Amino acid sequence: VDTLNLTVLLARARASKGEVEAAAALYESAIARLEVAAGADAMDTLNAVEGLAQLRRQQAELAAASMLFARAVEGYKATLGEKHAYTLGATHSLAAVCAERGDAAAAIGMLEALVA
Repeated sequence: VDTLNLTVLLARARASKGEVEAAAALYESAIARLEVAAGADAMDTLNAVEGLAQLRRQQAELAAASMLFARAVEGYKATLGEKHAYTLGATHSLAAVCAERGDAAAAIGMLEALVA
């Protein structure tokens, strides 16, 4: 798992240099391998999923970003609970993507649930 986490760090570094395709390939590889090594809802896997979601959002691939953020939110909820900082952060990101996709009602619903 440690080597796979290094792969995620390399993906982040590639993304920060603008090497988005290389970064995406690294994230996808790490996620597939982390799912096998640690499980689909393991923190390392979910963090990698959220990293790929952020990358897809930066690329304006909002449908893909939305699906990935939703996966991260559900995993964080199951693992950490609804009010954990990771869950809240991923939910906020998902709401932002919904707003960017033109679904203001979904975004507002998520954000209202966060402050309830």
